[in-house]
Amino acid sequence: MGSGFGLSANYERNLWHDDVVSINARLGIGTAIFINSLPIMGFNTCLGKGKSKFEVGVNALRVYSISLFDGNENIAIYANPILGYRFESNQGFLFRFALTPFINPESDAGIPFFPWLGISFGGAF
Repeated sequence: MGSGFGLSANYERNLWHDDVVSINARLGIGTAIFINSLPIMGFNTCLGKGKSKFEVGVNALRVYSISLFDGNENIAIYANPILGYRFESNQGFLFRFALTPFINPESDAGIPFFPWLGISFGGAF
């Protein structure tokens, strides 16, 4: 759950860091029933010392969807802000929990704002 609507796979690369702040870039793919978001691209900043950090960032998604009601196809670019908690253990285990709403900036969007939550498990190396 999170930036890929349903399931997603992401690679994140640290661009810069010091003892308290890190700046990261992300690239991924995601999917859910009748929705494909390819790719997920974004940046985030992690704030804090040690294993627990506050994370804030934004992703951009190209979303392809099919309406269940009329079968119409839709392609849109969504903004996906991130505000959450991140834990990285010394052994490389990664856990994230965040608010990850979707914002459709198109003026004729049927649903311009959709609240969402994300939870992630993974590895850090």
